[in-house]
Amino acid sequence: MNDKLKLLIEHYDSEVATLQLLIKEELEIEENYQAASWYQRGLSAAKTELHILHSFNEPFYSQKDRILQRITWIKKSFLNLKRKTKAI
Repeated sequence: MNDKLKLLIEHYDSEVATLQLLIKEELEIEENYQAASWYQRGLSAAKTELHILHSFNEPFYSQKDRILQRITWIKKSFLNLKRKTKAI
């Protein structure tokens, strides 16, 4: 069971990376916003599945992920504030 779960996680990780690349290509190279929108919907679904699979594998995954997202947001906010104060 654990090997199958790891295999599914690897598959969805790969799917997420591929969809992110496709979205970037559609927006930057093709300027095809409709296709990017469809890929974004697929990306959202793949991330949801990946999140569920990680939760099976690691009981506190959701809490850890939420904390890491907050830390990333705080770091970005701090860097933006730092840039703004240097500009003044």
